[in-house]
Amino acid sequence: MSFTLRGRLESRLAAALLPFAAAVALAPLLHAWWPIELVGLMVGIGVLLDLAVYHRLLPYQPGWAALPLGLLELGATIGLALLLDLNAPLGPALALFGAGWLLAQVLGHALLPYFRLTYAEDGGELGRLGLGISTLAAAAVLVSGATAWTIRPPTIHLATGVHQGPLLLDRPQRLVGEPGAVVRGGIVVTSDDVHVRDVTIFGGENGIEVRDSESIVLERVRIGGATLDGISARRSSVRISD
Repeated sequence: MSFTLRGRLESRLAAALLPFAAAVALAPLLHAWWPIELVGLMVGIGVLLDLAVYHRLLPYQPGWAALPLGLLELGATIGLALLLDLNAPLGPALALFGAGWLLAQVLGHALLPYFRLTYAEDGGELGRLGLGISTLAAAAVLVSGATAWTIRPPTIHLATGVHQGPLLLDRPQRLVGEPGAVVRGGIVVTSDDVHVRDVTIFGGENGIEVRDSESIVLERVRIGGATLDGISARRSSVRISD
């Protein structure tokens, strides 16, 4: 199919509406912003590629090209998600991307040509409906992305050296240790959406104690000298890596 630039953008934004609605529904259930941030990232990467690459290099886009282009966008999305520290679980993130990609294929190859008979002849343009959809999708992604950015948990950097604990983390935050950062006496987590990374904890009853908290991530932490448990979690959801 030979897309016009407007057709590419309108078709992509039309396909983004349902994944975006799903992300809005998932975010409060998961107590996390990553679904909305991930969809916004997916759409942003796609639009950028439409503008800078696809429109120039693919004046005619065969149907089979959807798979390699989808893999390209998947790689870019995962790479930027890691770079921006979205902390999206890999499995659910891949499922969300895959569902969005599949929906885009169904829309582009079946639904949009069915409901708009001149879809192919118009290069993917959706007429007046396309303008409304594009405006709605762009506004939704921008507003939600801006909201997620402004209320995101703060990142607190723990300086090199020994810090006397126990440290109480009772608000959503990212606690990131500089090389050589040590907490003596343990860390206590009582808030949802807390990430602790690159910290050494020594001593205390429990190295890290998590109570009644969701969406806790412990990454690259070293624990020693605890009298009971290295990590103690009760009535909580905790992901531990490295």
